[in-house]
Amino acid sequence: MVSARRQPREGEAMSPAWAQAFAMVFDPYNIFVMLAASLFGLFVGAVPGLTATMATALLVPVTFFMAPIPAIAAIVTATAMAIFSGDIPGCLMRMPGTPASAAYTDEAYAMTNKGQAELRWARASCSPRSAACSARRC
Repeated sequence: MVSARRQPREGEAMSPAWAQAFAMVFDPYNIFVMLAASLFGLFVGAVPGLTATMATALLVPVTFFMAPIPAIAAIVTATAMAIFSGDIPGCLMRMPGTPASAAYTDEAYAMTNKGQAELRWARASCSPRSAACSARRC
């Protein structure tokens, strides 16, 4: 017989497993690693010709000497930041920073010429779909 999961009551404390997971992820060393990886991803994504995949490939040898949680956090953070920052040269120079941002480079550059670069970058930080829609006025 399959038992239904009990729904948590209002005011009920977080389970110990979740609390332990948050404590492991938000350790000061892990936060420092994520900050350094985000700066690395920002640089790699903003330089045209360097991709998020290349950022991951360059970061893997460094993560061999780390514990598993900071290593995975570094790879995920650098990849996400490289994809996001690939929009910067697309808006400013009409040259995509990463292949993921090549689809809407022309629209992003046109918005920059109209003085709407801040709107474009704000939408890009939410999701690529909303960024493409802001360029096309969906």
